Amino acid sequence: MPSFTSRLTSRVAVEADLPALEAVMAAAIAELQKGFLSPEQIAASRAIMGLDR
Repeated sequence: MPSFTSRLTSRVAVEADLPALEAVMAAAIAELQKGFLSPEQIAASRAIMGLDR
């Protein structure tokens, strides 16, 4: 059985990937900061965090 990493690939994102990438970014902002920031701080961080286009 091949290892998990042998099945990974990468590529440069294209415009059509933006909705999926934005969804992942929104989930990451919402969930990964919970242990460090208040709900108000998390909401405010959305203004400065996001995808670099």
